[in-house]
Amino acid sequence: MSGNCMNHIRAAGTLLFLTALVAVTAPAFADTTHIYVAQANGQNTSTTAGTAGDPFKSITYAMGIMTSRATPDPWFVHVKGGTYDADPAKPDNQREFFPIDLREGVTIQGDDGASACIISGAFSGHPASPLVRGDTLLSITLHGLTLKDMKRVSGGGGGCELTECGGAITNCVVESNQSSGVYLTLHDNATFTVSGNLFDSNSGAGFMAWNDFRGSIAGNTFIGNTSGGLTMAYAFAGDITGNTFINNSSPNSSASYGGGILLNKWVSGAISDNVFVGNSTNGNGAGGALALTSGGEELLIARNLFSQNTSLHDGGAVLSRGGIGKLQVYSNVFLYNSSAYSGVSGVGGALCTRQDVALINNTFYGGSGTAEQGCVAIYSSAGQSVIENNVFAEVATAIWEGGELDLEIQHNDFDVASGIENILYWNYQPLGNDLEYIQSTLPDVMDNGDWNAGFRDEGGSVT
Repeated sequence: MSGNCMNHIRAAGTLLFLTALVAVTAPAFADTTHIYVAQANGQNTSTTAGTAGDPFKSITYAMGIMTSRATPDPWFVHVKGGTYDADPAKPDNQREFFPIDLREGVTIQGDDGASACIISGAFSGHPASPLVRGDTLLSITLHGLTLKDMKRVSGGGGGCELTECGGAITNCVVESNQSSGVYLTLHDNATFTVSGNLFDSNSGAGFMAWNDFRGSIAGNTFIGNTSGGLTMAYAFAGDITGNTFINNSSPNSSASYGGGILLNKWVSGAISDNVFVGNSTNGNGAGGALALTSGGEELLIARNLFSQNTSLHDGGAVLSRGGIGKLQVYSNVFLYNSSAYSGVSGVGGALCTRQDVALINNTFYGGSGTAEQGCVAIYSSAGQSVIENNVFAEVATAIWEGGELDLEIQHNDFDVASGIENILYWNYQPLGNDLEYIQSTLPDVMDNGDWNAGFRDEGGSVT
């Protein structure tokens, strides 16, 4: 994908995101303390009330003064449009001092939306702290804010660092931060929601969870982050749905995984209705769009679009390195994904798995590399896999099998006229594209060429 094309995609994606961003007011309780901050008409004095009619001018001053007044929790901080930063042109007490420390139960909301309510580290040099920080808090909410330009030199999360916290980040823009955009370790008794956000051009992951994660990742856009769009370092239980991942890349290290998403260990949930375009791995990386490096018991990958993703090793779009359950891959579209690892067989230009997989109702089209690489690569540890009712076209080899496997390969459509050289590459041997011959040779390869839309859905039983 050309640089100009990606720039147009980035601009269009950002514009659509900001256009659709609605400043939805987060729920407040009757006993909540409401505090107002307005860059344009606020004032920072010891007598400022912090009301809508008499707001503070900076977030740092508001939080400090209200703490000194022993203002009861929970707080709902309303931030009006403006850029909240440490600009030296501002009087000392009107500058922000980072990090802004959160409190239990606090909501900080940009009342005018993320495009107008900006917290910036542009004048903060290269500190060891984030813009916003929370520590051991069960429930916090950041809504409708932009967190940007914090060039943090150590630690995790230039935009926001949350240690042993729960809560939500919604409708925010997190961009151009260093040491990842948001860094979370989840509290043992909490869940977390990441919804409606834009994570753009962060040096590091867009969003990183550094312990077990429970919650949902929905409706976000991840663009151009350099250590993966979304990184889950430990066990993940939840859903990743309706997100867009464009042009993210994995770290440039000797072994890096997951340009779009890295799940180091999944427990249960679904990755569904997402779009992955132009994501890639660096170093000796694998899983250009999605890497599952230590499998779990139950995971559904359904109705996603994987287009033009690349890896330097296994799994141009998707890699599963192994697990105890069966991976369910239903109704996805794979377009022009590829591995750049030349001269090696079985890398899987679209998908590579060492875990049993049920591969049902998918479309694989184009871009999957050489004949010995295969579009879909199934290793011997995945010998109970099922491949049914898929469409393969414009690929050199549709299915690569790493051993004398007896996979159930049924009701698939192999478009030989599109240029398929091998329907199967079995036990490291190319079997060509004569379907009748292959079906007469391998007993569990049957009824192919009889593709049937809706043959199975996500609720179908898989054995």
